Amino acid sequence: MKKPQSIKTHLPLSEITTDFRLQVRTDAMLQRGQKEVKGLRLEAMVDRIATSLEAGQKIEPIKVIRHGGEYLVFDGHHRLKAYQEAFPNDDPQVAIEIMPFSYHEALAKGYYVNTTHGEGLNDTERSQAALRSCVYSHEDIKAKALQREGIKERLAQKITQAARQLKKEAEINPSDNPDEIDEKIGAWINRLPRNCYSSDGARLFKLDDHRFPTYRFILERKANTREPTQTARVAALTKTLEAIVDEDYIVFLKALKKVAHKNNRDLNITVHRIEEPKYYEDDEDADF
Repeated sequence: MKKPQSIKTHLPLSEITTDFRLQVRTDAMLQRGQKEVKGLRLEAMVDRIATSLEAGQKIEPIKVIRHGGEYLVFDGHHRLKAYQEAFPNDDPQVAIEIMPFSYHEALAKGYYVNTTHGEGLNDTERSQAALRSCVYSHEDIKAKALQREGIKERLAQKITQAARQLKKEAEINPSDNPDEIDEKIGAWINRLPRNCYSSDGARLFKLDDHRFPTYRFILERKANTREPTQTARVAALTKTLEAIVDEDYIVFLKALKKVAHKNNRDLNITVHRIEEPKYYEDDEDADF
């Protein structure tokens, strides 16, 4: 079966719109210093494109998808801004390329947008875009696919692992639409344990502009939430061992030696025998 092809055509500027979920770059995950510098570079880039348009030069078509009767920008948000800056009072015909993606598919393909042109993504933006794409995707995006877009192997593996974990814990199903996925991620965030929040209820983790946590938090939070369970198990086991020692410390020592021998290791534990006091029955000379 022949794959659907994109269509290059023209559209009035007023008919092209944006959707925040299709914008790969997020400001919330940037450090303030980086944001100021990058913001200036982006403004300069938009100005350059606008100048080219005013001079009658052609630029790369804006990639859009058709959704709900609208044409949403898939790749080319800054080109659209340049058109709006160059023609504030006009409605010119804009070169576009209609991509053969559904809205859901466009979200799942966001990880490779803006990687080879314009103001490239930094590592944080790239990893967040990849994480969101992996979560929105109906199918598992492989780490190798992320690597082809410039993400290092180890990082790609962590991102795909975090996405699988988030899908599992948030109970995201392959049939869920983007709105349902967002709702389930919001519910997952609300279920996070207390150790993810400060005493005044403030979050101890970051969310990007799309309300997604970072891949690092997903993986590390999983480890942190096991700690109370381990503590409870250690407390219960300690209580059991104390009971065995009190009842018969020789049995305890034999069990300890057996465990050490089975695991082929020395246990750095010392057990001291406590002598029980001697009591003298019917002895009037005994000291009390």
